[in-house]
Amino acid sequence: MISMPNIDAYQFGRMTIGGQIYTSDLIVFPSGKVMDNWTRKKGHFLDYNDIKTLLKHKLKTIIIGTGISGRMQVDPDLLSLFETQDIGFDIHASKQAIIAYNQIIQTTCFIGAIGACFHLTC
Repeated sequence: MISMPNIDAYQFGRMTIGGQIYTSDLIVFPSGKVMDNWTRKKGHFLDYNDIKTLLKHKLKTIIIGTGISGRMQVDPDLLSLFETQDIGFDIHASKQAIIAYNQIIQTTCFIGAIGACFHLTC
């Protein structure tokens, strides 16, 4: 079983994962790999093309952090895709999304791949 990194800390524009500090938006893959400098074509709007590399993994759950004040919006078509592909999703302002992420990865009975993406600012 692959060990997912714990998110240790978060504040506006800064996240610490597994002891590593990141200062840009990021994606966490089911392998535990973190891709930083993640951007979206439409800024504060998340659509399929922004996370298609993450969706190539057969996810059971995706956590989406929409920023410290929840400003990033998620395309309703993307939510429909999650539903048709039976991918559970949890979308919150980033602080709450981090709590959900950490709870899921620390649950010993969690089965399936989990991925996450986090907007670190607004």
